[in-house]
Amino acid sequence: MRLSRHLFVFAALFSVFAVPSCAQLLWKISGNGLTKPSYMFGSVHIVPSHFIDSIYGLRAVMAEVEQWYGEVVTTDTTVNRVTPDKAALELPKDMLLKDFYTKEEQERINHFNYRLTNFEEYEDDVLWLYKRDTPGSALNDLVTFHIQMHNIELVFDSIPKIMFDTNFELDAIKNGKPVGALDDAELHRKVVSNGYYSSHKPLKKQAKNLLSYVDDYAEINYMSYDLMYRYHSQDLNLMNNAKTVKENNKNYRKKKELSTQGRNMIWAKKMPTIMADKSTLFVVGVNHLGNPNTEKRGLIQLLRKAGYTVEPVRKD
Repeated sequence: MRLSRHLFVFAALFSVFAVPSCAQLLWKISGNGLTKPSYMFGSVHIVPSHFIDSIYGLRAVMAEVEQWYGEVVTTDTTVNRVTPDKAALELPKDMLLKDFYTKEEQERINHFNYRLTNFEEYEDDVLWLYKRDTPGSALNDLVTFHIQMHNIELVFDSIPKIMFDTNFELDAIKNGKPVGALDDAELHRKVVSNGYYSSHKPLKKQAKNLLSYVDDYAEINYMSYDLMYRYHSQDLNLMNNAKTVKENNKNYRKKKELSTQGRNMIWAKKMPTIMADKSTLFVVGVNHLGNPNTEKRGLIQLLRKAGYTVEPVRKD
């Protein structure tokens, strides 16, 4: 199946979850010479801000710590943000998005847009192919619209105005606390450039990815909806049971090594120095935490191997 080459595959769709007493998204880091505990929170970057209040102990931790660290700093673009240049977002003046597709493929894309936008003006959807956006830029727009309108709102009852992680960053800044990034500029550039939805790939590859997204949308929608429910459960084991694409896929292993496991190894070496200076709340994508019992290159296991006690924040 085309989709198995580059997207997440999930086992089942859950409609009702009970929030566990052990909120496995928030972890306490102590021991190994730390005078104050630090914390690590697993995020899905696109959920609404009000989900913070669903995590037991998270507000208290935000008040307790002395600084915040995320994957990137979103409030200061000079730190490590990668801003695509105009060439990565716009096609040359003599090209249009439609030029990458046959008439039959254009019709598939037009009908997809028509369905996705709730049967609004069909002429607008046809005109979409006459834009000068690169296929990667157009695909990013589609993905953002799909996730927000069809998954986030259904599970969390609202659409986020800013990335979930940014709420923690803004809270720290509001309270005069330092903020920092685990990724440096070069590492973040590599991650962004290597992504499936990247606008930095060759144009023909971008065009192929966009058409694959259109053709596989029904299954993608199912899987991302499932992911939102799994995350809403706050059960890390349930999240880990959402199996990713086949491990024997060479391209998948390469991307996972860079974007998840490779970054974990780098971050785990940085975090001790950061925590030794000030008590810290680290907010990273939930996939970076890893299975606490089996995933050797997840952050939980890496920090335990380094001598720290890493345990979920529990209700008393």
